[in-house]
Amino acid sequence: LPYQIDLFGEEKILKQFEHNAPNYIVILGHRTDLYGAKAFGKDYGVNIFEWIKAQYELIHIIGCPPFTSDEFGAAIYRYKPTLNSLERK
Repeated sequence: LPYQIDLFGEEKILKQFEHNAPNYIVILGHRTDLYGAKAFGKDYGVNIFEWIKAQYELIHIIGCPPFTSDEFGAAIYRYKPTLNSLERK
């Protein structure tokens, strides 16, 4: 949520993701306009979402794509293996 990114800091969150990237990331559509920003990756968390798009592949959408409507939506991303990441596990 926007206030959590403000609280912890986008760069700090991004560094944590870079240090220990999860195998999957799920982005849920949620009304964040109540917190002053409508869409993750557009109005807040831009750098985090750009990193996710570069490191992960979208594998499934449930419902409406997140932040495209007021209906429920979830996007599931899977980590893209790279030569450096093969050492992870």
